[in-house]
Amino acid sequence: MSFVHPWVLLLLLVLPIVWYGARRRPRREVLVYSDLARLLSAASFGRARWRRLPMLTWYLAAALLIVALARPQERNVTREISAPGIDIALVLDMSSSMLHTDFRPNRFEAARSVLKRFIGSRTTDRIALIIFAGRAYTQLPLTFDYQAAHEMIDALAIGQLEDGTAIGMGLAEAVNRLRSSEAKSRIIVLLTDGVNNRGRIDPKTAGEIARLQDVRVYTVGMGLRRGGVQAALEERLGIADETVQNIELLKQIASDTGGRYFDAATLRDLSAVYDTIGALEKSDVKLNEFVTVREWYGEVLQLAGLLFVFGWLLDLTVLRRIP
Repeated sequence: MSFVHPWVLLLLLVLPIVWYGARRRPRREVLVYSDLARLLSAASFGRARWRRLPMLTWYLAAALLIVALARPQERNVTREISAPGIDIALVLDMSSSMLHTDFRPNRFEAARSVLKRFIGSRTTDRIALIIFAGRAYTQLPLTFDYQAAHEMIDALAIGQLEDGTAIGMGLAEAVNRLRSSEAKSRIIVLLTDGVNNRGRIDPKTAGEIARLQDVRVYTVGMGLRRGGVQAALEERLGIADETVQNIELLKQIASDTGGRYFDAATLRDLSAVYDTIGALEKSDVKLNEFVTVREWYGEVLQLAGLLFVFGWLLDLTVLRRIP
């Protein structure tokens, strides 16, 4: 409750002064008695005790009139969020190499925790979850149900798909999920730690499909840049060249679609990558406020009028004075 003219309420301070002055005013004697003892004892009973009631109702009516002049009103503010959201497809590598322990406790658990934190940072975006290994599968279609997304990620386990690394299939599945989306922005965040070795669609072709569909792709190479003894071993086995080629491929896909490639060699790097993507892809949230005002002065005036009439009727009837 608020008042349009709160300063008017200062007039309420005048009423107690007027009431006090009225009580202190000397009374005019209208009847003369030789002995007032019987009259005074009789006056303590019956209607005489209520003789000030009409005056009291008039003072209350005056107080309500002052409150009405101050214009009491109730303001209800309704906030409406308008946000052209982003549709985001999270693509997660589920191959057996995600169990490597260069991340603690392993790559898969590290990726799972970072994905859940990323989803928790979104407010007005739809999220889809696509997993891939030897083939690709939509674990969760586009949804605003972030709790369901968390539960789906918690339910994932390495080995639920046939092993392999079908990067192209995972990317193509994500594009297919976003194809019919009418969102302002559609993006794919693809995380992998390996080299494409399975699937009927190669990553380059899937990247071209994403570009034609105006879908931006962010690629994340998890643990692809390694050094020391492991790098020497890979070079001896001829794996290092494949790793470098895979990095270049992921960079090209991201560049062609307007996205970016990120290296993630540690858990801190991985967290920073998704924080950066979250900052790059922000929803344009607009807050609209609708104010509803209800005026109460009409009801207060009616109550004041009823009190005035009530006091007037009492003064004319049951509490009428003898002149």
